Amino acid sequence: MNQRPQDSIPEIASDCDATRTFLRVEWQALIAIDESRIIFGIRIYHCALEVVQRNREAAHLLAENLRTMPEEMLQYKRLARCQKRVIGLLSGGRCQVSD
Repeated sequence: MNQRPQDSIPEIASDCDATRTFLRVEWQALIAIDESRIIFGIRIYHCALEVVQRNREAAHLLAENLRTMPEEMLQYKRLARCQKRVIGLLSGGRCQVSD
């Protein structure tokens, strides 16, 4: 759910399972209280990839984002190893558990 390299969390595997791989969505708001103060809020959601698979429009958009993401960003987000697998799952591949 958190792929920041500095946290030493293992990368998403190249044979990842859609039931155990999650999309992290952040909604951010920056609101002015007055001329000198602001509020910054973040709401974080986690959604299993299998749920995204069921929404064809969302699956298509996420697959396209992954397909066109620059290599540097894939490396930064630690998605390079699983990119093709996730695109395949979102593009009609079945959810399979791999041991």
